[in-house]
Amino acid sequence: MIPYMYIYIYYRYRKKNPTTEEEKEYLENLFNCLCYCLNDLPANQLEFKECKGIELMVITVRKKEKILAKDGCLRLLNFALAKNQENCRQFIEARGLKAIFSVFMGKTKPAKRNKQTLEDTIEHCVSIIVQLFLSLADIQYYRLLRKFQEEQYEKVERLMELFDDYYRTFYLPLLSL
Repeated sequence: MIPYMYIYIYYRYRKKNPTTEEEKEYLENLFNCLCYCLNDLPANQLEFKECKGIELMVITVRKKEKILAKDGCLRLLNFALAKNQENCRQFIEARGLKAIFSVFMGKTKPAKRNKQTLEDTIEHCVSIIVQLFLSLADIQYYRLLRKFQEEQYEKVERLMELFDDYYRTFYLPLLSL
């Protein structure tokens, strides 16, 4: 019941940005509450799927407009898919691969334009992809693999760029100690 209530409240922000700072904080708190409800609680994750939360989040992420809620939707999808095969299957059926890889490849930018938000967005995308690889089987697993083969393996190249960036940022400074 809890995820359904929060999704119902979120519904009014799916197409427009909050206008005041108070509304922005309200929306951020709403996403924090939803993430908390879904954190390693399979019953709430299942309820989130049943009340079409995954589809709503994918639709919001796929929008071309710069909607502030996109960042929260990615974070929420990350929590909804964690260790949950049913939700991962539903994500694939809701055409979530196109949405997530669009953000992952940088074709869809986050609404907030600071470096930390962009890094968080990419981190959530990578985490979602990892959850999909760990949870999917059969045809849906092959669909995910095929996504990495598209456009002459550009997604694999993007993963290597990210690895290189993280290696330089985190690992090399440790070696110099």
